[in-house]
Amino acid sequence: MAAAVAAPNLRPDTAQRNGRVARDRTLESRSKPPGASGSIALRRPHPMRAFNWFVRLILFLLLFGLALNNLEPTVLHLLFGTQWRAPLFVLLLAAFALGALLGIAVMLPGWLRARRLQRSLAANSGLPRADATPPAQAPAPNPPAPGVIDGTPDGV
Repeated sequence: MAAAVAAPNLRPDTAQRNGRVARDRTLESRSKPPGASGSIALRRPHPMRAFNWFVRLILFLLLFGLALNNLEPTVLHLLFGTQWRAPLFVLLLAAFALGALLGIAVMLPGWLRARRLQRSLAANSGLPRADATPPAQAPAPNPPAPGVIDGTPDGV
């Protein structure tokens, strides 16, 4: 019984449905552009991806340390005599989350308006869309022979 081999970036059922067979990581498969002759392009992870995860880990550890150092119960006095008793780090996290949500809510109309404007400008510009096939380009002119300026040999 032969086992189905799937590409690392595709689910096994997707690879089978498309009739593709995953290839080993060879120099040949890495040098082909994506979509060339039905091959699956295997990409190396971007170096910034590891850096981003490192920054996230450091941020998580800093916030975790902040939470461990602020376990004292704190009382937040709200309106009409109501109180909220919680550890200090919970109150800090709630304040941060509330501020982030408020910032997103304030910026969302502008983002949507800019996106709508960008789509309408792209539709009315008459420029080819990104998914359209590019027109054929004219071949580059031949460069002049060495020692020829303006079509005449040097020194004449």
